[in-house]
Amino acid sequence: MARNNNRQRRAIGDTEPLPLEVLMEGATSARRWQTANRNTGSFDYWLHRLRTLAISSFEWINLPDTIDPRFVELCMLDYGMGGFFDMSSVGEGGIGNYAFAQATPVNRLNLYWNPNRVRFIPANGGGGWIRNAYYWTLAHNEQLTVMRPDSVVMFDNMNRKSILPILMVFARRLANIDGKIDVNINGQSTPYLIEVPEQSRRDAINIYKQLAGNEPVIIANRGASSILDIKVQPTVAPYVADKLLADQRKIFHLALSMLGIDNTNVEKRERMLTNEVESNDEEIMLMRRSRLFNRQQFCNAVNDRFGLDIQVRYWAGDSESWDDREEIENEQAQNIAEDVERNENETADTDPA
Repeated sequence: MARNNNRQRRAIGDTEPLPLEVLMEGATSARRWQTANRNTGSFDYWLHRLRTLAISSFEWINLPDTIDPRFVELCMLDYGMGGFFDMSSVGEGGIGNYAFAQATPVNRLNLYWNPNRVRFIPANGGGGWIRNAYYWTLAHNEQLTVMRPDSVVMFDNMNRKSILPILMVFARRLANIDGKIDVNINGQSTPYLIEVPEQSRRDAINIYKQLAGNEPVIIANRGASSILDIKVQPTVAPYVADKLLADQRKIFHLALSMLGIDNTNVEKRERMLTNEVESNDEEIMLMRRSRLFNRQQFCNAVNDRFGLDIQVRYWAGDSESWDDREEIENEQAQNIAEDVERNENETADTDPA
């Protein structure tokens, strides 16, 4: 059985272990399974990169020990909405049992499309907790009761939608280019299709082996006159993998810009005009603000409502703050502009005209 499986794997041109149930369905099914597996693997790779960038963009400071900052960003990425609340029941006096969970509105939105009452859903299952996110009035038996907020809701961005479907679109486009790159590269290894009569097949194989072995002289049998009936059809595909990689980088940089991540320094910035650099930076900063501003508002509301001091900032690395990094990039852009102006002046001075 193992020998037959190995023979079948060689027949379909692959050496990776295949599930037995796939091999039992034949070589055609195995090739389809391999193609789907490669496409899925490439998609998962790009989605993993984009998800990692998305959940690593912000640094949380002074969060209560009962809250995992990684889960906060995962909740924002996957659901687009979550919130901070006290798990203790109202009236129990157990203040300080803080938590963060996915949130969903319970009743109608208010005038500004904010949820008055929300349900916090635990990730490990259960009915969850119902809390008030804003002041609102409850009408009961012709009496109005003012409901006080006892939680804070946070959205991932100003559009208040999860960006995960957008990242999946980018991952699918990037994986699609991966597949085309593989096809283009594989096309370089089979440059010719040789058509010969059946009786000359062995002679053609021997001649081709001598060609591939760089033989200085190739001698053919006179009796093998039918070898002259060889028809060679070039099948070389033009090499465009480098262009596909360039297009893939552009798509990836679009995804980075959507996440608010600076990426202009990898696009040959010295060839860009100053206004082009600035316009791209402005778009990146606005996309970043869409996510950062919501988190800052959330921190201010939590601090006011629960007497805490949590903060959030865009992750700038261990060695430098974002302000320092922005100052460095502005200085680099200024140096680039000065170099371009200096080169233009030198060219004008040396122009014989």
